Amino acid sequence: MKENLENQAVKKEEAPLVNSKIPKIVISLIIFLAVVVLIFVINKVIQKNDKNKPEDDYLVWKNNVTTTLETDLVTTTPEIATTTPTTTVKKTTVIKKAATSVKSPSTSLSATDDYLKARNTYQTSGYYFQFLNCKGTPGILTVKKGAKLMLDNRDDKTRKIVFVGKLYNINAYGYAIVTADKLGKHYITCDGGGAAQITVQP
Repeated sequence: MKENLENQAVKKEEAPLVNSKIPKIVISLIIFLAVVVLIFVINKVIQKNDKNKPEDDYLVWKNNVTTTLETDLVTTTPEIATTTPTTTVKKTTVIKKAATSVKSPSTSLSATDDYLKARNTYQTSGYYFQFLNCKGTPGILTVKKGAKLMLDNRDDKTRKIVFVGKLYNINAYGYAIVTADKLGKHYITCDGGGAAQITVQP
């Protein structure tokens, strides 16, 4: 009987201990959840502030470099227009005699007055072939017999152009004024390859 009373007394003393442990667990859980919520809120605030700033220093640097490059490009354009090439210009040689004149190019990339006048005249009339990378533009042209045309070499080297059976050595950036004096369809070649076609009508 004594033992039963002692056991009951011990149980009564242990009961408050169990009850006191439950609130400690609940309090710990609440504190933990509060810390998690606080970290989440702080993270959201930081992300919101980051959206207002540039994404990183690289983008700021990239934008500055782009601006600098565009400025440099604008300021160097006039220098390119006034530069002279380092290649020497050889005298133009006409293989077959023709009643045409072959002009030598100027020693600079800027066009001479003679070239500009000839180009404007022949481009306006439509009697004009421009050769770039040995390709003739326009590709096909029809003219009347006796018409004069301009063959304009826009390449940086001498080209051998055969026009209506006659060979013309046209220097780099040079030109020749030629006459369409044979009736029929003729292929214009540049350095031996097909470049354009002309039909000469009566």
